[in-house]
Amino acid sequence: MNLAAYYLCGIPTAIILAFRFKMGGTGLWIGITAGSFVQSVLLGLNYHYPHQLATTENKSERECDVMSKYWQARKARERLMGDEFEEHYNEEHSEMIS
Repeated sequence: MNLAAYYLCGIPTAIILAFRFKMGGTGLWIGITAGSFVQSVLLGLNYHYPHQLATTENKSERECDVMSKYWQARKARERLMGDEFEEHYNEEHSEMIS
């Protein structure tokens, strides 16, 4: 996506503005800014509509990956905080249950 945004949109826009419309450096900067804007839109669409870009098999793999990362982070917190983590964790969950 990044390459497409810059090579297909940003650079051609920059060249046209800089040399055909004789805008010079300003045209180059506007073209690069246009490429950044296209990149932002594409990444935003990818973020908000991932279900259209992935199959159901990939979703289950991604869900497993998220859970795996959650447990890895939880274990790292347990190692760093020790007993403090357990006390804090138990307090949070007792509040959620009641």
